[in-house]
Amino acid sequence: MAAWLLWAAIHWQSAIPAGLVGFVVWHVSEKQRTAREEAARVGACANVCGAQVIDSKTPYEGADIVAQRAAQWRKDLEASGNRYWDKIPVIEYPFMPMIYGIGQLTYAWDIYRREVGEKQHQANLEWAEKAPKELRSAILTQMLPAARQEENLN
Repeated sequence: MAAWLLWAAIHWQSAIPAGLVGFVVWHVSEKQRTAREEAARVGACANVCGAQVIDSKTPYEGADIVAQRAAQWRKDLEASGNRYWDKIPVIEYPFMPMIYGIGQLTYAWDIYRREVGEKQHQANLEWAEKAPKELRSAILTQMLPAARQEENLN
């Protein structure tokens, strides 16, 4: 690094164009990287087959932010070429602290996080009944837990 700084100080005429070229190359490669990452994220939606519950990620996210994220999910499902984009349920489930009682407000967020999991499971059960035939086996075997088997202790 020190040698480069010394070289840049002595040969500043060639250091400036080299720096500009380096910046342009970095800028172009960064744009390509972000484009690839965005394509990969949207492409991940191509194989989604289960119900999506869009929840609040923090206690400060209200219904408007959750609605925006749900709308983005719907757009991404469609843009990815998912055959079932218009059938897959995208359910908005924002955190609303005032539905909890006074005694529950201290742990309302924890209750809400548990309820999100329950809502997701219930949505999967309902979707498994209404899903197209070609998706049912994937939903039942991959997304819903297997029935509990009693262990044979003999």
